[in-house]
Amino acid sequence: MKFYNQQHPFYCGVDLHAKTLHVCVLDQAGEIVRHRGIRARPEDFLRTVEPYRNQLVVGAECMFAWYWLSDLCLEEEIAFVLGHALYMRAIHGGKTKNDKIDSEKIARLLRGGTFPMSYVYPRQMRSTRDLLRRRCFLVRRRGELLAHLNNTFSQYNVTPPPGKFSYAANRVDLTKCFDDASVRRMVQTDVALAADFDKELTSVELYLKRNAKVHDPDTFHRLKTVPHTGSKPCPASARSWRWSCCTRSTTSVASPTSATLSPTPAWCEGATSRPASQKARPTRRSATPT
Repeated sequence: MKFYNQQHPFYCGVDLHAKTLHVCVLDQAGEIVRHRGIRARPEDFLRTVEPYRNQLVVGAECMFAWYWLSDLCLEEEIAFVLGHALYMRAIHGGKTKNDKIDSEKIARLLRGGTFPMSYVYPRQMRSTRDLLRRRCFLVRRRGELLAHLNNTFSQYNVTPPPGKFSYAANRVDLTKCFDDASVRRMVQTDVALAADFDKELTSVELYLKRNAKVHDPDTFHRLKTVPHTGSKPCPASARSWRWSCCTRSTTSVASPTSATLSPTPAWCEGATSRPASQKARPTRRSATPT
């Protein structure tokens, strides 16, 4: 874990929420020079820190509403540090917690050099990463539907048709396997929703593939050469966003960079199997007396 330990004349801790935020500004001696709650609006924040903005560093906890504050500090040339939410909770956790106390603790972590840093994701790639996360949510919901279909056959002790339900062709006429009208309606609902998820996921993955080529085409195409990755566009897109985090900058505002990938092993290039030296060793079994 990296900690922010640069020195500044003023340190601003921000306890951020969706509609409000609490600001605490400390000087180098640790004295509070400003401590107030304001609306979560750019103009209100800039008005509050105006007397100190040229010598100020702003720190905020990584929660869902930090995008606008990071972008505002970048535009106004104010140093901004994003705090790791889990480690910050472990460092300054206490029984008494409110916005006023939390903002002061964040500012004191900044001043004391114990502010755990999180990665400020590049603005131009941020929305695509959020869409990738939403895709993961849709994939899980689709998986739950397919699992429920399998469980329904087991629940009513009915032999399912051959093939996996993940393929649309194997979900045709599943309602005919059941006699009860309510069960057939339930299966029909699962099948219809799974078909809608298939359609939407296909559209989302195509969009992600096109955007990954624009954001970082070199990393995207190199990742597609990795075995079990290149045949599917969206896993390669997701990994390209993960690789972009491997070279995270330690500056207050990170810049998009490309990860350096290790070369592909020789056995991956045209070989059908690993060499004997890289094959998995068999598990040892205890000898049994004869």
